[in-house]
Amino acid sequence: MPLKNRVLAKFYPTPHDKADLEALAKRTGQSFSELVCRLTSGRQPMAANDKHLIVRDLLRINADLARLGNLMKLILDDESLVLPDGMDFRGLFDSIRETQILLKSKVRELN
Repeated sequence: MPLKNRVLAKFYPTPHDKADLEALAKRTGQSFSELVCRLTSGRQPMAANDKHLIVRDLLRINADLARLGNLMKLILDDESLVLPDGMDFRGLFDSIRETQILLKSKVRELN
């Protein structure tokens, strides 16, 4: 199924060049199309290991945000707590949730 924001671009490599590109795509964990797009736009192919490290770091950040949200919930559940004036916990919770959604979408893009 073609994507709406993509166009078909054909090129005719030699069989040897195509085999080299397919091998590079396999080594880097990218599709053939993604690799050719990166190379023709002047970007370096992303190494499979780099992608793994990026995903790992994004998931760690997501876990940290979840822990922060849980700690904030514990604070709010404390009946004796008096919140300082102007403290916007709801806005902070919303910001954490939006950031987590963004991180998850980036992880899906990388996988």
